[in-house]
Amino acid sequence: MPYIVDAEIISNKPLAPGTMRLVLRSPEIAEECAPGQFVNVHTAAPGQTDPLLKRPLSICRADREKGCIELVYNIVGKGTALLAEMTGRCRIVGPLGKGFPLPEDNCVSLLAGGGVGCAPMCFLADELKKRNKDAYIITGFGTKEQIFTKSLLPG
Repeated sequence: MPYIVDAEIISNKPLAPGTMRLVLRSPEIAEECAPGQFVNVHTAAPGQTDPLLKRPLSICRADREKGCIELVYNIVGKGTALLAEMTGRCRIVGPLGKGFPLPEDNCVSLLAGGGVGCAPMCFLADELKKRNKDAYIITGFGTKEQIFTKSLLPG
């Protein structure tokens, strides 16, 4: 069930050049989200409508105990530039989307993603590890400076 939440911004810091990591406290969304789902983030200032459209961002990680979700995004336009400067609270809608199917049997999973598309693979890798499932991850980035997955992937 999607929620509309004014989430507390715990952290909004650079992860790599032009890439940010946003940690939000939203116990409702953290509890219900699954790997492969996303949230829509409202980037306009409170009471404003510009930019009008919310930014869909994949959930990179969920900490159900702390009630937090983690998002990774690139600064590519007005909305994400505004998001990079946000502190305090932001309005989000989620969890949205169907999510990834998790393997039932003893198969080995191969996860692949590029750039910020690697973010939901981190959440999936976390869930597979919790279920004692083996997984290999293939990532791609434009430059070595853009690589951020080493700090996000489970050990």
